[in-house]
Formats: sequence, structure tokens, C-alpha cells
Amino acid sequence: NTLIAAAAGLARMASQEGARQKKSVSFINFARGRVEENAGVVGERARNVKGYVADGAKKASDSAKNAAKSVAERNTDWALEKSRVAIKASLDDEKAPRFVRNLTATVFDAVWPELAEEVKGNVMAAVNEQFHGRPPAWTEP
Repeated sequence: NTLIAAAAGLARMASQEGARQKKSVSFINFARGRVEENAGVVGERARNVKGYVADGAKKASDSAKNAAKSVAERNTDWALEKSRVAIKASLDDEKAPRFVRNLTATVFDAVWPELAEEVKGNVMAAVNEQFHGRPPAWTEP
């Protein structure tokens, strides 16, 4: 009788141990699933952060390029204005008759905008080449 009770007790303990092992296995599988799920979320977030960083870097690079182009354009405009004043002053010969001075000033005023636009276009093309690697339009292939 005692032997049967002991065997029944051992069977109960084995059954309980088996149930605990099943719970442990079930918990381990649950934990593994959660870890894999969290790893997927972390991986997705890492990809998002990488994309945000790349976008931010591109925006910063574009912003710096635009700022440099703006500075180059302002400096070119300033240099062209200084050149216009200096060239126009050099064309004014006080010994020449008034109609010649007026004609010279009129021709210069008529030609200058197109000349300045051409110079500015070439300078800005050279600036663009620095940023984009394309040769300026006036160079031969």
C-alpha cells in the first residue's frame, strides 16, 4: 500500500514536473516570439533613423550648396556693378566732343546688360560645375 502511494506520489510529481516543463517551454516560446517581434521593431526603427539621417544630411548639403550659390551670385553682382562703374568712367574722355561722350555712354548702357548677363551666366555655370561635376557650358567637349 505504501509502495503504491509512493508510486502515485512520484507519478503526481512527474506529472507536475511535466506540466512545469510545458509551461517553461511555452513561456520560452512566448519570450522568443516577443524578442523576435521587438528585434523587428528595432530593425525597422533603425532603418527609419538611417533614412532620417540620410534625408537630413542631403537637406544640409543642399542648403550649404544653395547658400554657396547665393553668395557667389551676390559677389558676382557686386563685382559686375563695380566693373560697370569703372568701365563707364574709363570711357568718359573729357577731351572728346559731348556727342561722342553721349554716344559712347548710350552704346555702353545698351550693351552692358547683355554683357553682364553673359559674364554672370558663365560664373554661375562654373559654380554649378563645382557642385555637380558638369563642365561649364562655354567649354568645348
